[in-house]
Amino acid sequence: MVFVPGGTYRFDGALVLKSGVTLRGEWVNPDTNGGTVVGSILAIYGGRGEAKGAPFITMEKVTCLRGLSFWYPEQLPSSIVPYPWAVDVTHTSSCGYTLRDITFVNVYKGLSNGAEDGLCYNVAYYDNLFGTPLKQGVWIEYVLDITRLQRIFFSPAYWENSGLAGAPGTLAEKESLRRHLLNEATAITVRRMDWCPLYRMRLDGYGIGVHLANKNDAPGAPNANGEIYDVHVTNGGTALLIDGGQAPGWLISRSTFESAAPDRPAVVCRPTLENIIQ
Repeated sequence: MVFVPGGTYRFDGALVLKSGVTLRGEWVNPDTNGGTVVGSILAIYGGRGEAKGAPFITMEKVTCLRGLSFWYPEQLPSSIVPYPWAVDVTHTSSCGYTLRDITFVNVYKGLSNGAEDGLCYNVAYYDNLFGTPLKQGVWIEYVLDITRLQRIFFSPAYWENSGLAGAPGTLAEKESLRRHLLNEATAITVRRMDWCPLYRMRLDGYGIGVHLANKNDAPGAPNANGEIYDVHVTNGGTALLIDGGQAPGWLISRSTFESAAPDRPAVVCRPTLENIIQ
């Protein structure tokens, strides 16, 4: 375990988390702290304008990130610039990744589970993630054995209330941020995942809340199946977008899907859907 005491740490390059290592900091749940971000803050300067650049942190097999906040000081709410993924996983042959107690303050793209290379990364635990991802929050590309996603909270309020320099403060800045999220951002994308659990999420203000997408380049069933429980998507565009689902389908319960855009239905099932959404 590498422990990061509370403080702000500047990074101009990228990190690789080697197999078997936990990088752990001091962290306070922003929902219990008026939104203020305190503790171990990673201030990321590298990768500005490089959407396809090297991720800030690449996780090798059996690694953990816990109790950390990711902050991009040069990102402006009125002029949002692309950055690479904040976190990416690697090592397809033997996996095992944990992200827990993380604030993605104003990342452009948060967590990639195979989004860039299209490969299969299994057995992960993503829990208690907060923040304002500006383009993509979490992307699950291809999982054959169970990866759990639970307690994920994305909203413009997390950046706005962070107390960090450059956070949206004026009404114009807040309106600009919310327009961007509505027009450009997706909170959760799942392309192929067997028995996917999506539990206890609050996704506020996103153009697409949860996207159950097709992975047409995968062998066998190209889609996902699983359970959505206690997931609430509000104040955005399409709350639930479904391209497809593999048998036996999806079970959705105790959840809310709302659209605040008059021209966008809250739930959209595309004609490519061939299995059950219950």
